[in-house]
Amino acid sequence: MLRNCRQFLRAGVCGVLLCSVLVSLASAGARQWPHEQSRLKPDSEIVWGSLENGFRYAIKPVSSSPGRVSMRFVVSVGSLDEATNERGLSHFVEHMAFAGTRNYPKGELGRFFQKLGMDYGGDVTAFTYHDRTVYHLELPRNDVGLVDQSLEVFRDYADGILFEPSNVEVERQVILRERQVRDSPQSKLSELSLNLAMEGTLV
Repeated sequence: MLRNCRQFLRAGVCGVLLCSVLVSLASAGARQWPHEQSRLKPDSEIVWGSLENGFRYAIKPVSSSPGRVSMRFVVSVGSLDEATNERGLSHFVEHMAFAGTRNYPKGELGRFFQKLGMDYGGDVTAFTYHDRTVYHLELPRNDVGLVDQSLEVFRDYADGILFEPSNVEVERQVILRERQVRDSPQSKLSELSLNLAMEGTLV
């Protein structure tokens, strides 16, 4: 994957969109990209590939943001993968990814991004959905070393998150506050509508 990234960088491409998808090792051999099971042809500029461990990637040159690199790390796990006693766990893991990892203990990750002029919520963000968790990085420049380091951050998100007890409690409080903020008449109505429309399903 890094070899493909560097090829684009050396070619002087104005921008690169990197989308990485992590699949379970058990299904790595059978998992395909959607276009591989369709008669529809994907964008011919996209480079598609996978590693032996099931990690898949797509790289696309873009011209809308000259000199920048936009990266996404997509983990194919969301709320639909949770048992009843695991409700909210996918979202919790997403929060813990920013609270300390193997190579970036608590506070180090934030300082790393700040040195680059990146801010949380804009250049650095994440979200959890029914079927996936997505981590975003908007790099300020098209630099091989910076891309390498960002891939290291993504690697930490995959299997290097530290679940320090004190940090777990801090993030638990953050998530509870998020829930309080969203506890509005509109959100309650949306939840009731979703439950009615999707009754009998995991959603």
